[in-house]
Amino acid sequence: MDSILDKVVVIVVDDHPIWRRGVCSVLEIRENFEILAEISSGQDAILLTHEHHPDLLLMDINLPDINGLQVASRLRDETDTAIIILASYDDDTQAFHAMQMGCRGYASKSVTPAQLLKMIDHVLEGAICIRSEILTEAALENWMKDKTEILTTGFHQHDLFGPLSPREMEVLERLCAGNSNRQIAQELDISYQTVKNHVSSIFAKLGVQDRIQAALYALRRGWVRLD
Repeated sequence: MDSILDKVVVIVVDDHPIWRRGVCSVLEIRENFEILAEISSGQDAILLTHEHHPDLLLMDINLPDINGLQVASRLRDETDTAIIILASYDDDTQAFHAMQMGCRGYASKSVTPAQLLKMIDHVLEGAICIRSEILTEAALENWMKDKTEILTTGFHQHDLFGPLSPREMEVLERLCAGNSNRQIAQELDISYQTVKNHVSSIFAKLGVQDRIQAALYALRRGWVRLD
């Protein structure tokens, strides 16, 4: 965009209709915001972004199909759309993941309307915003390095903290539903040993010791939903 005064096309993604409408109401304060869609689906967010190339995607992590981090991961190298994550569960790990996935902003859902609008302005001007921090690309690189050192304390180098792969997410979803390794293998049409390898990798990446801890970790952060 050449100017912050230009029309800003936005998609709002959240599965809570009242909260989603609230975000849209905040955006409607500005005449230059055009809300392209209010949706609840991560898959729809990907499709609409590919079709319309909006300037901004405002998105929750906890979605009914694929989560917001997965959406960001799939769009990272395919679009110039800026993504801001608004998280129900707020911690540095979530912010770290969002930045790894190429998001330009991250904040808790407790952000005020004024703070949200200010964050959007900074992001549209090319900055990266993590809560109230406004970062350049160089500053983000340092922030990521610092967080990597903190979050990976006690890990081997090859187990550096990072979001799960798409296949690991599929395994984690079934693990959270209480499926055994053999059941997961049957559902995904992969070998039992491959499932065991994925589960071990999930434990290492999340820094947990067992299936219950992995499930709680994922559920608290909205990565996985039990419908």
